Amino acid sequence: MNNQHKRQRMDSPQENPLRAFFSEEFLKSTFLIIPPTTSLSAEDILGPFITPQRFSYQNQQSFPQYFSLPQLQPTSMAQEAAIPQFTSVPSFPPSQHLVESANNQQLQQTPRVGEKRKREETGQSFSQQPQDKNELYKQRLKDECTMDSAKYDAQQRILQNLPCPEDHSPEFANADFLYKESYKKFYQQFVNDRDKLIADKGGQLARYHVKINKPKLTREELSELGEKPYAEGYLASYKRAMQRKQEEAASKRQQTQAAASNSQAEQQSVRAPAARQSVLPPTFQFFSDPIAINTNAHPPKTTESEKKHNTP
Repeated sequence: MNNQHKRQRMDSPQENPLRAFFSEEFLKSTFLIIPPTTSLSAEDILGPFITPQRFSYQNQQSFPQYFSLPQLQPTSMAQEAAIPQFTSVPSFPPSQHLVESANNQQLQQTPRVGEKRKREETGQSFSQQPQDKNELYKQRLKDECTMDSAKYDAQQRILQNLPCPEDHSPEFANADFLYKESYKKFYQQFVNDRDKLIADKGGQLARYHVKINKPKLTREELSELGEKPYAEGYLASYKRAMQRKQEEAASKRQQTQAAASNSQAEQQSVRAPAARQSVLPPTFQFFSDPIAINTNAHPPKTTESEKKHNTP
């Protein structure tokens, strides 16, 4: 009786899951791997593996069927291979994917695959993007150099007290549009500040003389070099540059003196330790007494009353 009950438990799909998986419905799914051909029919493939109906999984109808299993066909109709019919999935255009946000609003999202395909069709790639950035950077540097040269030429023409050149003048013979427009703009900007430009020119010479420690030029010498604003700019810039140089030298001198005094104080503290200070490491200071003990000190004298009181 016990053996029969044990055999029933082994044969039941609830106790032995292998019986449920190796059922007839499961073996029918082998058509996905070994489809029937003209020489082999469904019975030839599943014949040795067909099990009794009691071993089939009872709850298999509760799971959704995503594809329909092929039905058993006779040998005459085995020529037509059974193809599983998948359920239809709603398809969206590749360029429009609707995504719901946190506010339940539909947002249009463009997939990256479509963007990559579009770049490939237009002939663009990721390797070309840095090249485009480099080209833009080089073009910007070229434009800045053109504008700087136009500014310098305009200032030099103003210093020479010459009018602004025309479009058909030799100065603009081989110049591009950016150079012409920048030249005219800077000329109109600095034409009323000619004295300031002359003073700046003298200031450049003054700063150079201070740097190389050259003595200041006199007004007679400056009058030979340029106009009156040139001399005024030279003298004012020379005075400011000399004051700045003296302040920097004084600050450096103070820093060196402070560093020397600090190093000297550190050396003295290392050579002569402070009074009543132990020179032992911190771990041995607990066992040493920094206060000197007077070995000649006598013990305190006791009176006769104390002796009588202390005696037993």
